[in-house]
Amino acid sequence: MSDQIPIATLTLNPAVDITYDLKQLVADCKCSSNASRYDPGGNGINVSRTLHKLGIIADTHYFVGQESGVMLQELLNPEVDNMHPVQITDRTRINCTVQQRRPPEEYKLAGVGPAISQQELDQIIEEFMHSAAGGLAVLTGSLPATAREDEYAVITRKLMDGGAKIAVDIQPPLMPAVIECKPWLVKMNHYEMEQLCGKSLPTIQALTEEARNLQKMGISVVCISLGADGGLLVNPKNSYFSLTPKVKRDCSNGAGDAMLGGLLAGFVKSQSCEEALKLAVCCGSLTMAQPGTQLVAVDELDDAMASLEVKKLDI
Repeated sequence: MSDQIPIATLTLNPAVDITYDLKQLVADCKCSSNASRYDPGGNGINVSRTLHKLGIIADTHYFVGQESGVMLQELLNPEVDNMHPVQITDRTRINCTVQQRRPPEEYKLAGVGPAISQQELDQIIEEFMHSAAGGLAVLTGSLPATAREDEYAVITRKLMDGGAKIAVDIQPPLMPAVIECKPWLVKMNHYEMEQLCGKSLPTIQALTEEARNLQKMGISVVCISLGADGGLLVNPKNSYFSLTPKVKRDCSNGAGDAMLGGLLAGFVKSQSCEEALKLAVCCGSLTMAQPGTQLVAVDELDDAMASLEVKKLDI
């Protein structure tokens, strides 16, 4: 769509995701897997992959290094539109998920991220800011170990000075500095919201009230993922809650990223807040029905969305 707002995602710590499916994980034994798969990984990359599935074009910025970086690029080629890889000296990390079937358990191992030079970091940020200028910038995921802790806040301020709208889904320790910049959208899950607030939020009302407090700090949209229990969205006009469609869970990898991608797609398509939240919740839930880091099956979206109703909470 030629008149689409520019969208750019930034992935500073991408990965090749390997998933092993096995009957049972047993200590001190060589456990044979029933199946394995390789997927491109990284939060911003997964947002771009989701947007691509929903017919939205995004510029995807990420690091690649050495042989695992070559694999990441090969896996990513058919799944996104405008790729902007920045070559690094160190190796792209590899993440591993082990799915045990009896009893059902999911074990996730995150690889050590590469060392990123200041020159490499400056290059990717400059290219990302060029793509996002005057459009929508998506900041997600962890920072490289060599980056400053306030790196996302610095990027946010520069992007906002250039007229971009910022959507943020980052770890709680990094969030306060970015919130001070008043980005357009903040997305978290239930646990991350509790970490940010420093207290338990056991009910929908408690979560919504804290999301409202966050929104009043100058953030237009606050979205909270509740996993299998649904999703919340708070904007200046109202607050909204949606349950999730019924799906048979397979793997949770990428579900939060798919939810954010669905939400952004809804807003880009000028959907109402209710419809955008439904799309977001369905993208996240249908991703959990996929193996590995395979994302939402778009041919199942219409039925899933038709099964949901969004409730206004008036909080």
